[in-house]
Amino acid sequence: MPIAVLGLVAAVIGIIGSFPQVVRLMRASHADGVSFASAVLGLLSTATWLTYGVTLGDPTQIVANVPTLVAAMMLVALIVRRAGAPVGRAVAGILGWGAAIGLVFLLGGVAAVGTAAAAVSIVRQVPQVRLAFSGAPLDGLSPTTYLFAITSGSLWTAYGLALGLVPVWANALIAVVLSAAVLARRCPPRRVIAALDAGRWGSPGRLLVRPVVARVATA
Repeated sequence: MPIAVLGLVAAVIGIIGSFPQVVRLMRASHADGVSFASAVLGLLSTATWLTYGVTLGDPTQIVANVPTLVAAMMLVALIVRRAGAPVGRAVAGILGWGAAIGLVFLLGGVAAVGTAAAAVSIVRQVPQVRLAFSGAPLDGLSPTTYLFAITSGSLWTAYGLALGLVPVWANALIAVVLSAAVLARRCPPRRVIAALDAGRWGSPGRLLVRPVVARVATA
């Protein structure tokens, strides 16, 4: 698969995966389990990656991050509406980060912006992981978004490794690990296997987990 195509596939999956969480919050009356801090950091992360893509002249990065930025802004707005999250500090943080990125670019150029993007992308997951492991209700989290994030992150890892873009592959690999950790808390593997075996996805679901169920039964 040509590297450009790999990047475009990763971008498309990432774009699609940004919206199930937004749709879930649109339909819900709460935002249980969704970290406002992670949402704000996600907005900053996407904006920084977009800046990186523009300064690098990488169309794949630009195509991936424009619609994702829209989804990130919608997510922050929905959490504010559903959970009454503090807006003032979020706005101050966004403005401060924007000024910092401008200074980073002036002092270190494109590579420094990429490093900053990777750093904030890694940090963005920490509040969500902490919330997921705190025992708080996670009903507001969309499992679909995390499945897409893992798939997209795996492809971005391959894309970054192929082009030697350390900020891209390092960030993507860590995102895959942290997204998988959150998904495992939202949908514990044992519960998922039991649901599939009980017919949640019909015959395909049972066939999918049959080897696992059989192995556990004979253990």
